[in-house]
Amino acid sequence: MKRRILLVNLVLLGVALWLGYTIRQNWLAAQARERQLLAMRPPAVNVPAPAPVPAPVIAPAAGYADLAMRTLFAKDRNPNVIVEPPPAPPPPPPVPPFPYSYGVLDLGDGPQIAMAPRGGRQKFYQKGAQVGEFKLAEIRPDSVVLEWQGKTFEKKLSDLADRTGGSDETARTPTPQSGQPPIYNAPPPPPVAAKSDPTPGGDIGGGIRGCNPGDTSPNGTVVGGMRKIITSSPFGSSCRWEPVR
Repeated sequence: MKRRILLVNLVLLGVALWLGYTIRQNWLAAQARERQLLAMRPPAVNVPAPAPVPAPVIAPAAGYADLAMRTLFAKDRNPNVIVEPPPAPPPPPPVPPFPYSYGVLDLGDGPQIAMAPRGGRQKFYQKGAQVGEFKLAEIRPDSVVLEWQGKTFEKKLSDLADRTGGSDETARTPTPQSGQPPIYNAPPPPPVAAKSDPTPGGDIGGGIRGCNPGDTSPNGTVVGGMRKIITSSPFGSSCRWEPVR
């Protein structure tokens, strides 16, 4: 039994040695073929140069003149280029309303003029001041020179007088400058008090009547068998007329 096993082992060892030798020989042959292929050089091939391409024939521009002048799809087709005119410049802005003038005052420090822009208050201005949208360029005894956007306007004081009749209340109160006294206008008359109507008003139910508008008679007034009663509450005063008992 041991001899058979030893014999089998010897046979397997011989087969392994033979396989190893065969594999090595094949590997060496493959290496040699690889070196041979890498050492080979491809043969040079003589490629002829391509023939030159002839240049395209350019048609003269005069040959298209007849085609451009033909009427194909539109009757107004022509080679004339329509040049649009430039847009008209925008109109200049209108001159704003001139300020009001109320007189010139000179107390030794140079002339000052009382003026008021439209919708503004009246005050004293000196030369070079800005009055609304205008610049006060010069003050004269009977006229002024105003500047606006590079334009000069010479106006007489009579042309700038306030003829609104007091409707523009914001321009009636002058503001003095440099300690100069203001120009005061007459105060408006006091309002006329409404005439009192102590008679009772319409019936509001239960024999009680209301008070007429403008009734300023005191509390407790008796008229026609009715007594006026005024009561106060956190929400205001209420007025009514009740029959005298």
